[in-house]
Amino acid sequence: MSNIRVLSLLICLFIFLCSCSKDDCDGCWEPIEVDQQTVNVPTEGGRYTIHLKNYSAWWMSGAEVKVGVEKEFFPPKEHLLIESDWFTALVPQENSKVVQIEVFKKETKEPVEIRLHMTVGDAAFTLLLEQ
Repeated sequence: MSNIRVLSLLICLFIFLCSCSKDDCDGCWEPIEVDQQTVNVPTEGGRYTIHLKNYSAWWMSGAEVKVGVEKEFFPPKEHLLIESDWFTALVPQENSKVVQIEVFKKETKEPVEIRLHMTVGDAAFTLLLEQ
């Protein structure tokens, strides 16, 4: 019985040591590349399309709007749509390599910052829209 235990222990140790690899680590995702990282939005607002360059699809994990010192968080609907009083953002199902953003006319004198959090697997990217 003792030999079986030792052999079982050696097999378990061998499997454990062989299962790990420095090449296959969690979190070793390429950074997300886009055609525009920051958008300066005029007071009148505007429409923008941001293109994902190095992955086949992405989704939204949320957005923050900061007006002056006040912040508000907006969760996505189905990870494809965010709607607020300040903007809408959509990842179209027919082309999930883009995010289409419409920023509405600014009705305040305070600066407005919109941070749109995008995700691909374990890689994340935050798009900044300043108005």
